[in-house]
Amino acid sequence: MPILFHTWGSKEDLRELRQLSAHYPNASLLAAHAGATNEAGYIALANECPNVYLDLSFSGSYRGLVKRFVDAVNPEQIVWGSDGYFFGQAQQLGKVIGADISDELKKMILGGNAKRIISKIKTGVK
Repeated sequence: MPILFHTWGSKEDLRELRQLSAHYPNASLLAAHAGATNEAGYIALANECPNVYLDLSFSGSYRGLVKRFVDAVNPEQIVWGSDGYFFGQAQQLGKVIGADISDELKKMILGGNAKRIISKIKTGVK
């Protein structure tokens, strides 16, 4: 089962996710609001922990964040997040749709990666 963590990029948040990732290597850990602060910290976390996923839910994301994440980490570790009811969905979708990345990567981020994560539950794949 994927587990969503409400994070803001603090050293404590990222340290805790590293520890959980190591202790539960078969769990899918989603770091909500990735890139809201400490963009470099999230990039390092994703590169060190293959079972941590960067969730894009945050309306204040800096321009170009999606491309910087795609360029710096495995794109399969990036998932779209809506932060619904708090932020407009047009903006949340727009930061991926308008990103300077391929349509294939956009499809992965907007749903393909989440579908793959959820399919692990159904199939029992680790």
